[in-house]
Amino acid sequence: MEAQLRIHQNNNVWIGHSDALSHARDVISSMVDSPLPVLISGPTGTGKRIAANELHELGKGKLKPFVTVCCKRWNTKNLLTLMDESWNYARGGTLFVRNIEALSASDANQIKDFWLRANYQQDDVRLIASTCDMQDLNVKGIDIDKHFLNWLQYHCLTLTLPTLVQRSDDISALINYFQQQDPTIQQLSFSPKASALLSKYHWPDNVKQLKRCLDKLGVLTTSGFVDKQVLLKHFPAMAQTMDCNLPSLSVLQLGNMADRKRIANNNILHLASSRALTREPAPTLSVTTFDKETMQGHHPALDRAIPYLVNNYRKRLNMEDLANHACVSPSHLSFLFKRYVGQSFKQTLLNLRINEAMKLLVDNPERQVTHVCDDVGFSDLSFFVRKFKATVGLSPGVYRDKHRTSNSNAYKF
Repeated sequence: MEAQLRIHQNNNVWIGHSDALSHARDVISSMVDSPLPVLISGPTGTGKRIAANELHELGKGKLKPFVTVCCKRWNTKNLLTLMDESWNYARGGTLFVRNIEALSASDANQIKDFWLRANYQQDDVRLIASTCDMQDLNVKGIDIDKHFLNWLQYHCLTLTLPTLVQRSDDISALINYFQQQDPTIQQLSFSPKASALLSKYHWPDNVKQLKRCLDKLGVLTTSGFVDKQVLLKHFPAMAQTMDCNLPSLSVLQLGNMADRKRIANNNILHLASSRALTREPAPTLSVTTFDKETMQGHHPALDRAIPYLVNNYRKRLNMEDLANHACVSPSHLSFLFKRYVGQSFKQTLLNLRINEAMKLLVDNPERQVTHVCDDVGFSDLSFFVRKFKATVGLSPGVYRDKHRTSNSNAYKF
C-alpha cells in the first residue's frame, strides 16, 4: 500500500534563497506548532512533498512515521478503511494526503466526515493535504465538490507554494545542486546567454521540468557546453521568451480626465492600446504608465500574451488561444492575469474593446454605433451598449454626442 511510504529528508530539500522561497519557508515555520491540518497548493513541480516533509521534520513528531497516500491511487470502495489504516500507521507523526483534487465529490464528503471525526490533539497525527493549483481544477474538469475545496481552505491552514518563475533567482543554485547529484549533468557548462535564457523561461512544470531539461542536455550535448543555440535547438519553445521586447502593460489611453477618473474609481485596470505598443502617435490622447508596484514580479508569459491580445482583441479570442500563444496552460495564464494585471482575461479583453470604441466614437462621430460595435469585436449590440455604459458611465451614443458637442464648441472663439 502506497500509504506506508516513508519520505527521506535527504531526497527532499529546498534549494535556493530567493525571497519567494524564503517567504514560503517562513510560513511553514509559523505552522509547525499548530495541531490544525494544513492544505498545500501549487502547480506540479513546486515542491508540495518537500513542504509537507519540512513541516514534519520541524514538528515534535519528526522521529515518528511520515506516511503519504496518493488519492489518484486509492481504491475508493475502501476509502475509509484506507484512511483508518493510514491514520493508525502515522500515530505520533504525519499523514500526508496528496492530490486531493483527484477525489470525486462523494469521496470528498467521506474524507470531510473522517477529518471532522479525527481528534488531532488526542491522536497526535499531523494531517497535511495537497492539491494542484486551484486555477487548474476547472480546466482539467476534475469532478470534485467546490464546496469541499472551500471547506478545506476554511478548515485548514493554507500554504501556496511559489512557481519557479517566482523563484527565478534560485535557478542557478538548482542547477548546481542537480550537477552535484548527477555526473551526467555535472559535465554541463552554460554560456551567459544560455543562463539568461534559462532564468527567463516560464517553466510550466517548474523544478521538475528544469530537472528534465538538464537530463536531456546531459545526454544530447556531447561537448558539455550549452549556449543559446543549443538550448533553442533542443527546446524551441524557449524562443518564445525572446519574442517580445516591447513594454507589456500600461494604462489605457483615455480621451479625457473625466473618463479616466470614472474608470479608475471603478477599479478597472487598462492595458495599452495597439497605438501605444507600436508607438504610433495618438496626438489627442495621453499615456499613463503602469504602477511599478503592480508590475513587481511581472511574468514572462504576459510579455507574450499582452502584445498578442492587444493586436488581436478585435477577433474572436478566448483564453485557450491566448494561452497557446503564451506557451502556458489556460489556468495558469488566468492566474497570472488576476495576480499581475489585477483582473481577469475577459475583463481585460472587454476594457481593450471599450477603449477602442471610445476612440472611434470621438474620432469618427458620424459612424453608427452598430458599426463601432463590429469594429471592436463585439458580436452583440445590446451587450456592447450595456458594457460600454457600465464602464464609461454613458451609453455609446451619448458619449459620442457629448464629444461631438465639445469639439464643436472648441472652434467657437
